[in-house]
Amino acid sequence: MTDLRDIPEAPAEPAAVPPVSPLREVVRPPGHPRPALQAPAVLLEQVTKVYPRGVRALTEVSITVERGTFVVVTGPPGAGKSALLHCAAGLDEPTSGNVIIDGTAAGGLSETRRAELRRERVGFVFAPYNLVPSLTVADNIRLPLRLVGKEPDRDWLRMLVERVGLSDRLDHRPAELSDGRQRRAMIARALVTRPTVVFGDEPTGGLDPHTAGEVLDLLRDLVDGLGQTMVMVTRDPAVAAWADRALVMAGGRVRGTVNGPTAAGGAHRLTELETEAMPGSRWRPPPSAAGIATRPAPDPGTAQAHGSMFGALLRAHRTRLGLSQEKLSAESGMSVRAISDMERGRARGPQSRSTEVLGTALRLSRPELDWFHQIATAGRRRSNAFDRTLDSLPAHSGPLAGRDGEIATIRALADTAAHIQPPAPPAAAISGGPGVGKTALAIRAAYDLRDRFPDGQLFVCLGSAGRRSGSPAGALGTLLRSLGVSGELPTSLQERGAMYRSLLTGKRVLVVLDDAIDERQVRPLIAPNPHCMTLVTSRRTLAGLETARPVPLRCLSVGEALTLLEQAVGADRVAAEPEASAELVQLCGLLPLALQIMARRLANRPGLSIRRLVEQLRPAENRLTALSVDDLNVRDAFVSSYRRLSPTTQRIFRCLSLLPDHRPFDAGLAAASAGVGRDRTEEALEELIDTNLVEVTRSVRWFQLPGLLWLFARERQEEEGQEESVGGPMRFDGRPLRSRHLQVVRGEQP
Repeated sequence: MTDLRDIPEAPAEPAAVPPVSPLREVVRPPGHPRPALQAPAVLLEQVTKVYPRGVRALTEVSITVERGTFVVVTGPPGAGKSALLHCAAGLDEPTSGNVIIDGTAAGGLSETRRAELRRERVGFVFAPYNLVPSLTVADNIRLPLRLVGKEPDRDWLRMLVERVGLSDRLDHRPAELSDGRQRRAMIARALVTRPTVVFGDEPTGGLDPHTAGEVLDLLRDLVDGLGQTMVMVTRDPAVAAWADRALVMAGGRVRGTVNGPTAAGGAHRLTELETEAMPGSRWRPPPSAAGIATRPAPDPGTAQAHGSMFGALLRAHRTRLGLSQEKLSAESGMSVRAISDMERGRARGPQSRSTEVLGTALRLSRPELDWFHQIATAGRRRSNAFDRTLDSLPAHSGPLAGRDGEIATIRALADTAAHIQPPAPPAAAISGGPGVGKTALAIRAAYDLRDRFPDGQLFVCLGSAGRRSGSPAGALGTLLRSLGVSGELPTSLQERGAMYRSLLTGKRVLVVLDDAIDERQVRPLIAPNPHCMTLVTSRRTLAGLETARPVPLRCLSVGEALTLLEQAVGADRVAAEPEASAELVQLCGLLPLALQIMARRLANRPGLSIRRLVEQLRPAENRLTALSVDDLNVRDAFVSSYRRLSPTTQRIFRCLSLLPDHRPFDAGLAAASAGVGRDRTEEALEELIDTNLVEVTRSVRWFQLPGLLWLFARERQEEEGQEESVGGPMRFDGRPLRSRHLQVVRGEQP
């Protein structure tokens, strides 16, 4: 393993490029006091950049970057952010204007002198971070010094790798690191030469939100703890919440500057700038951490950009007074580490004594101090909650009717599960045929139960178009990422399951597992403690999930279907055509998906009459084709269920279309229609019942194929199941089924 003690001490050397510019008085944003006269880290004066063919990237841009500050340049794509970074860092020469880096004018220097300036004064963190694959982390970090024949400062290097959290990864190759650690290695490499300023071009690009937050916390810590100057370009405006200063660019110009986006009024001003500079744009400004102080009541479920509400509020008050963490530590008597942990959200609910001494050091008024205590108390109540609110639920899919009983069942399960002895994790298995509204019910119930599960609601789809794509290990990986796990995940199902159970311990989380294929897929994903709840939707009944409460769904009644139609298109429109409306819901088979499709078609065309839709649906041969709009399609839903059947069951399902529409049948008639033995037919019927493609009538010996499914079965039979393909005449119990027998089966006169 690399031992930092083996690194020789670096000799002191003079800077390669002496400063040539006089000191300049600058205006500094709040939070980092320094003497009024000092050379800025970077100064741009009237910089214009025009590329070949007249492409103007920058127009008369003037910016001053003070030492020890974190500046973020944000704006929509094409605003000129990267061009600004390249000119400010000396990577590109402006067409006109001056660029001064650490008191040295970059303009007019030879390429060799400019390269020396960049090596001595500038560090870079780019999204394609270009770590050398064959070198260890330690060698990658030392690489800039080796290229110029210098030895690293041993103490500085040791402190640096500890600060970025790579002390135990120095012997690893880049491919052995997670994305977040690779970014940390790149940051360490950028800082190893002790540059005046570090430039970053989308350094958090491509990272999941949790890992990106860790990288931004590190950059913020390097500014606060080491006095490092950072300039970062990003398309993500939320990143500005970590900065001291946000520059809003559009059209090659700086449209506005906000000092301290986390200070009071910052977010409001950024909103104004965005409106002025980019009207109609979808781009949104960064959030304001200090905006917490104006909220009427604490909302512990909302995590702020710096890790917690209390941390954001603490940092806003500290920067308002121009105090560093060290100064606040000296005035309050608390350690720098404790203050840093609170600001970064690692300690979100300090005790009353701590908030009292901090409030005194921050010179808070009595109302401010009361609010300070209130936020801290809320943080203590949430000490076992996640660092951020977890919510991956899809939006509501539309109106819901006829499901009040099922929702009441799910709510009652959530209410009573924690009181059962011994406590058991509540789970509900929502089952039903294709298009019956299982996912819509689960999402509606999840939204209704949000107050019971304040730590988050997770959603994962387990099936896709009939393919077994949702393995338990893959689904656990999705859930772990949603829970904020970054880097490499365990490879085995058992290890992932253990991590999942550990993360949910003591939490109140609701998990929705949509479109489950079977019990084997679901068992490892059931939320493990009595304070969590799992809602599973499946086309199968999932009878093997012993701990799950069955919630079967059927098609709607006529009244419920009409109510759903009224909710979707308006009661007046339905009342204007009562007979056509009643016929429409019947032609839709009382199936919620079909009704939703018809409702969307009516909503898209206000002048379309319900009678006209009825006329389109009446011909049976056109009905399934007509029941589609945009991304909704009844036939596709049926196909997904059909493909999951075994080949023999598919054949029997197709042959059921040889029986009369809506007429009940028993196993004997089903066997006769398919020419399959009775035992195999009964097994196939069990599978069809389990997948909700066949309904059981009041008499358990008789079954029924719903109307739309009968039409689908006939389509499949016409395409796949001609009589000659079954190898001869149809048979029943081993005997040939003659034409007159088939007529009887079909309900015709022989």
